[in-house]
Amino acid sequence: MKKKVEDHIRFLKTCETGFVTDALLLLKINTGCWMDGVFSRRKGDHFVGQAFTTQLSYIDIDKDAAETTYYQDMVITRTDGLKIYTTYEILGHIPKEFVWVIGGSNGGNSWGDKIYNCAYQHGVSAVVFDGTSRDNVRISEGPLPMYCKGISIRIDSSRLKWIDYNVPIICANANVKPGDIVMGDDDGVVVIPLEHLDEVMYQVEMVKEVDTLSDEAIKNHLSPMEVQNVIRKKAFPRK
Repeated sequence: MKKKVEDHIRFLKTCETGFVTDALLLLKINTGCWMDGVFSRRKGDHFVGQAFTTQLSYIDIDKDAAETTYYQDMVITRTDGLKIYTTYEILGHIPKEFVWVIGGSNGGNSWGDKIYNCAYQHGVSAVVFDGTSRDNVRISEGPLPMYCKGISIRIDSSRLKWIDYNVPIICANANVKPGDIVMGDDDGVVVIPLEHLDEVMYQVEMVKEVDTLSDEAIKNHLSPMEVQNVIRKKAFPRK
C-alpha cells in the first residue's frame, strides 16, 4: 500500500538532500530536480514540504502591450487579458505548511522582510526563489527558512510582476509542479516529482541506512576498502 504524502514528508525531515539526490540518480530521474545557486540565508536550515508554485515575469506596465483597465480584488486586469497579482494576493492562496516556490526572478530582487514576516504568520513552511533579497539581518534572524540566490539592495518590484500561481514553473533550472516535494538544507534545494514520490522514497530509505552504516564503519576505524564495500551497497537500486 502506498504511503501518504504526509508520511513521506515526515521521514524526509530526518534525511539530507544528499540522500534524495542519490535516490534520484539511482532511478535515473536526473533532469530538472536540482536548483542551481539557491541557498539559505543562514546555516542549519532544513525544510521539506509540498510546493505552491508562483510565476514572476518582467513586465513594463507602461510599455508592454496594453494599458490597465480595472482593479478587482487587488488583481489588475489589462486589455490584453494578462492578470497581474500583488504579492499579498498571491500569499493568501497558499495553503498552510506548503513551501512557496517562486520562478521567474532571474536574479532580480522581489523580496523583503515585510512579506517574509507575513508569509511566516500565514503558515508557509519555507520560501524558495531564484532571485535576491534585501533586509538581510532581519530575515537571517527570522523563524522562516528562506532560500534564494543572494542579497541585493536593488529592488525590481516595479517591473517584476506576479502573473500566475499553482502552475508548473522553472526555478533556478529546476522544474517544479504544484504539489511536488521540495527539500532544502545547507547543501541546496532538491525537488521530488510527486508522481515519482513512492519509488524515490523506497530508495531514500535504503540510502539513509547505508549512510548510517558507512558512518559507523569510519567511526570504528575500518579500512578504506571495508568502508568502500559498505558504501557500494547503495550503488544499485533497491529491489
